[in-house]
Amino acid sequence: MMEFNETIKDKLLCKENALASVAARSSNAIFKHVENERLQGPRLDYWRDGDRIIHSFSFNRYIDKTQVFSNIEDDRISHRVIHVHFLAKIARFIGRVLDLNEDLIEAIACGHDIGHCPFGHEGEKVLDRACERHGIGHFHHNAQSIVFLDQLDQLESNYMQQVDKFPGLNLSLQCLDGILAHNGEIHVRELHPASIEGMEPGEIIASFDASVERIIASHETIDLQPITMEGCIVRFVDTISYIGRDIEDAITLGLITREDIPETMLGDSNKTIIDVLVKDLIRNTQESGLSTVSYSEDVHDALKKIYAFNMNHIYKHPALLEKIEMVPAQMEALFEQACNDIEHQDDQSPVFTSHVNLIGRDYLHEHEATPAVIARDFVAGMTDRFFKKLASQIVFS
Repeated sequence: MMEFNETIKDKLLCKENALASVAARSSNAIFKHVENERLQGPRLDYWRDGDRIIHSFSFNRYIDKTQVFSNIEDDRISHRVIHVHFLAKIARFIGRVLDLNEDLIEAIACGHDIGHCPFGHEGEKVLDRACERHGIGHFHHNAQSIVFLDQLDQLESNYMQQVDKFPGLNLSLQCLDGILAHNGEIHVRELHPASIEGMEPGEIIASFDASVERIIASHETIDLQPITMEGCIVRFVDTISYIGRDIEDAITLGLITREDIPETMLGDSNKTIIDVLVKDLIRNTQESGLSTVSYSEDVHDALKKIYAFNMNHIYKHPALLEKIEMVPAQMEALFEQACNDIEHQDDQSPVFTSHVNLIGRDYLHEHEATPAVIARDFVAGMTDRFFKKLASQIVFS
């Protein structure tokens, strides 16, 4: 079996070595923890990253977390899991054209929104206020993704925890970095990987951990450069995968009409928007010699115009805000209730039965896990449906 594993691995390595010189390679993957060899098998590092993410508890919760249109019962509307698949598909296509590492692209794409709380960015605002009030910093979903994947999450089988005693999924630093730096709401025209040349693995890990802490400590969104071309691609495609789809969903719900969309070179449909953005990104990135991921100025200006339209006519639409007007009070109450249950060690409370006990009781004594930190992780991990169930049964019973 060991020889067969090595045969498969050698074949995969040959394909990986044929990628562009700037592509991420398994031989350069950095990990915080050394694993038992029995966990390795024939898979290359970045493929294994993706496997671990999709088998995690947090990935399961994508299925019932809304993207933009919260508290709306309509099967035609995108949920976050659909956005994740769109991103992975589009980014892998770009990666294939540019001879980049598709395995790393897919892993980053699958994990990039793991830290989103119920009800998207509106819920994020509520959690941010609660975290600040309790003196544990601020809430940013990209940093919360790292908390789940690097500290708390487990494989469904718990096999890794039985064999190697370390927290989280032990994803590569390159994958975690791409997730932390994805920032799809910051629209830059060009981006190139941050240089880590000459740095020792320990220095790179320390720098990454410091970035996570810096983000949590900051009220403002911090703009980070990914350390790989693959991370840069995912960051650009995060926007590509939602900007036109949100328009189609808004049209489906009757919030806007196609005639409302401003006239730009991107067209007036998700199909044309994706087509223009993807081709322009590939063309400009190729022309840079794969040193920079970028749009042309005209296309970037058009994208900013479409994003401004979405912000004013979709994301801030009164009908959407009305749908979640009760969420802030409910989320604040759930957060405080969780803090109280942890302080009083109420083993029968939801924060224990649905969160602490799944991670392990050592969680109560690790990672600076104050009651507020545990409450943050508990609420952030909820699906919309579970949130509404607790809000009705506990907060307002």
